[in-house]
Amino acid sequence: LIPDGKPATFDEMVTAQHAVKQFNEDVTAYNTCLEMEMQSLEQSGQFDADRLSELRAMQAKKNNAAVDEVQAVADRFNEQLRIFKDRDKKD
Repeated sequence: LIPDGKPATFDEMVTAQHAVKQFNEDVTAYNTCLEMEMQSLEQSGQFDADRLSELRAMQAKKNNAAVDEVQAVADRFNEQLRIFKDRDKKD
């Protein structure tokens, strides 16, 4: 997904940037879906307050893990982008 900034072409870096942005959008949609699912469960009346609290905590963990993954991917891309830009300055 993330090209090595040293040998990467401009087109490869642009493609990777688009992929990282798409991944972020996909994770945002995923988290929106999790929230909608949680709201549906809360409105269903199937669960008591304790169980809803547990489910909300699980949902928060899933959300946080997804956000952390997006941040890690973005950080790796930005590192390679810096390498790519520095390479071009030296040429």
